[in-house]
Amino acid sequence: MSIYETNPLLKGHPHIRLLKILPASASSQDRITCSFELFDLNAAPRYQALSYEWGPKTPVKEIEAERHGYHDYLWCDAICIDQANDNERNHQVQLMSQIYRNAHSVLAWLGEEDRDSSTTLSQIRSMSVMENSFGELSLRETIRRGLVALSERTYWTRIWIVQEITVAEVIKLFCGAEIIQWPDFARACTFITANEPSGDSQIWAKWLWDPTAGERKRLGDAQRRIHSTIRALSKSTMYGLFRSHDRWRRYKESFQTLSDRYSTSGCEDSRDRIFALLSISREVVVDHPFTVDYSKNMEETFFALAEWAAAGSVKTNRRLEFAKLVAGLLDMHGGDYLLETKIHTDSQRSPIFFQWIEKPLRVSLECRLCQKVRLHARSSPDITKSWPLPLDTDTEESKLEPEFYLFDIAQLGCYLICKPITHGCWTAVARAIDRKLDKPKSREITFTRFLNAYDIKSTIFQGCMVTNGKNQALTIELSNVAQFMELLFEECDTLAEESET
Repeated sequence: MSIYETNPLLKGHPHIRLLKILPASASSQDRITCSFELFDLNAAPRYQALSYEWGPKTPVKEIEAERHGYHDYLWCDAICIDQANDNERNHQVQLMSQIYRNAHSVLAWLGEEDRDSSTTLSQIRSMSVMENSFGELSLRETIRRGLVALSERTYWTRIWIVQEITVAEVIKLFCGAEIIQWPDFARACTFITANEPSGDSQIWAKWLWDPTAGERKRLGDAQRRIHSTIRALSKSTMYGLFRSHDRWRRYKESFQTLSDRYSTSGCEDSRDRIFALLSISREVVVDHPFTVDYSKNMEETFFALAEWAAAGSVKTNRRLEFAKLVAGLLDMHGGDYLLETKIHTDSQRSPIFFQWIEKPLRVSLECRLCQKVRLHARSSPDITKSWPLPLDTDTEESKLEPEFYLFDIAQLGCYLICKPITHGCWTAVARAIDRKLDKPKSREITFTRFLNAYDIKSTIFQGCMVTNGKNQALTIELSNVAQFMELLFEECDTLAEESET
């Protein structure tokens, strides 16, 4: 029986394993001996969480886990989580943000020291404890060069590092034998963390980044070197984390912003990028987190995220944009999918369509009322004979002048012709395809003028309800995956056309 089986995590409870490093014995030689203990995360003793770049999966050091204690507790994902157990991974990844947030401190291992790292970190640390006392001017170039080299370390390239650093209360950076506190390290880059640094930060900025009198005499070379260093640091993931860590407690950034900022951060599994960033983004609400499930494939994960977003975590006017971003991160593309605007019969539809049409997916999206279309049946008898839309013939009045309304979904140019059901409620009956001609600008038009601007065809959105909700916001309720994907690919197609022009 494995050490994980003898220390099982209870499903449905916020439990974690904490690690104790045991004193080395004379016979253990290089073996690291440790023990596990289980705790409720909300009542756990003081512990420190490790943040590091994963190495090869094959162990290079043998670890022996026993069942007796020691005074220090650590949390290390590679050891404290059974990586071979998907259910346990799901459970612990769900808690990951809270694990690092609750840690007494996060210990970040940047790697072994190099030529400039020791000088850079020791000098920064010395200046942080000796007010207004700075090193020799000759060290400035070494520190600048060292900061750039540290920002280029592969530690910063892992996507989970973003979450670990962002939520941590206290961070200690380790590089070789050097240890430095996160605020001191971040302050060395004051030139970009604040437009108007004050106090010690202002002194820091002037000493480290302002050219000396001698450098001003040969301003060209010195200024170019300083600007080159600033550009390299400001574009680094390390600098992005200064900002994320500083802002996260008072302001949550959007999933889109975080995805753009950390687009170069790597991960073994595309889903990791989403799970790592989503948990620290504005979209996540305390009472409705996204449920992590590695047993789902990419497509299943995508639809689960779309459904989660539609439950209220993402605003109606951002849901398609969110879905497009997630689809890109999961490398999901339309492939040979044909939009219904480009086919004439259902036999031309893509094979995947017939699977998606059977899958329920409740998503409400914003829509916009474009025009009211009034059919004057008395004056247009020929039109009514070939009229492709269902008419309500319950009353003489409806026979004579039925009304239809044109709505645009999510401002995509996806126009639906809808008929009123009750006050503030309509149902879709057909699709209107824009002929790209000059459209009537009035809010109410005759059907004859409408036919000059649009073609009419059947649609998979038939039966979808448009309602006038809170704050007079118009929304359309989708019912299946095919409808949602039609709109997603419609948006991608629209963006592609815009980029070509």
